[in-house]
Amino acid sequence: MSTSADKNSLVIYRRILRLDELFSAERYPSIRELINDEEVGASRTTIFRTIEFMRDQLHAPVVFDKEKGGYCYSEKAFRLPSLFTTEQELFAITLMRNMANKLNGTPLYEGANSILNFIRNNTLRNPNEREFSNDKNPHEDAKIDWIENRYVFLNEGEFNVENETWRIISQAMKVNRQIEFEYNWQKGKRWVKIDFNPWQVVNSRGRWYLWGFDIGTKQRRLFLLDLIRGVRIVSKDFTMPKDFDFRKHTKGMFGAFIGEKECHFKAKFSGWAVPYIKRGIWGEKQKIEKSGDDAVILSFVGTELLPFLHMILSYGKNAVPLEPKELVDLWRDNILASAEIAFPYHTAT
Repeated sequence: MSTSADKNSLVIYRRILRLDELFSAERYPSIRELINDEEVGASRTTIFRTIEFMRDQLHAPVVFDKEKGGYCYSEKAFRLPSLFTTEQELFAITLMRNMANKLNGTPLYEGANSILNFIRNNTLRNPNEREFSNDKNPHEDAKIDWIENRYVFLNEGEFNVENETWRIISQAMKVNRQIEFEYNWQKGKRWVKIDFNPWQVVNSRGRWYLWGFDIGTKQRRLFLLDLIRGVRIVSKDFTMPKDFDFRKHTKGMFGAFIGEKECHFKAKFSGWAVPYIKRGIWGEKQKIEKSGDDAVILSFVGTELLPFLHMILSYGKNAVPLEPKELVDLWRDNILASAEIAFPYHTAT
């Protein structure tokens, strides 16, 4: 609900923007002309106070030109920022600009950077903030570029998506229209034609995926957008299923992966791995039970057999799979194969 104070602040804000427009356009409005201006909407006293506020608080170079008989900016290129914000909001804007770097390689990158740069560069610290004082330049105060070097969001590689690929897929998803494209199998050795109902675009660990229904195989599938070419919209509509959302099909922390078979996973973790395991969401029906002094047993239901295997192997001696048998066998085979490579003479006997 708006209060009278909110409405009054909005009136003042609009008045300041109107004065900024008139002064920068070199129209040299007199006090009488400003009083009669509907957008200024103020008395002589209020106008004088507003101009004083613009000079003292916003550091606007407002001067009275005796020859022209009106007000203007002494610096021709000066304009007030069109937005007022707090330091915390400026911090968030700068942080979001860093996060936008994860969109690099897609057509979204330039647009996101452009709008965030515009907001940051056209924003002025709110002079009503308690720590704000007359002896501080609000433009200098708003510069918080140090954030860009102290808060870092890492990309896991450069995977560029063609603008046309992105545009056509977005258009097809908007109207639920079938598409066809060629997909790169085995790093360019062969391209396969795919007929597809596009449901969602998914970002996982720096790469972009297309999630939907493969008409040829009659399966839900994921395709990497950077390995797609020749996308074309087909004049066939499709109906979105109720359970289309990719997030409903993958509950854990394994990224863009969905296996064909649901399993009951169980593994024992010890040492430095324990705190990480305790904080994670790994799947449905998850349980984490203490086992001894420095170990836990993680169990959950999921379909991510290979990603879970890779995770267990990455923990070395601090992770041992217990269920299902397929997981245990794959883990043992990998351990033995690694040992054979590392110690060929010992394993040969």
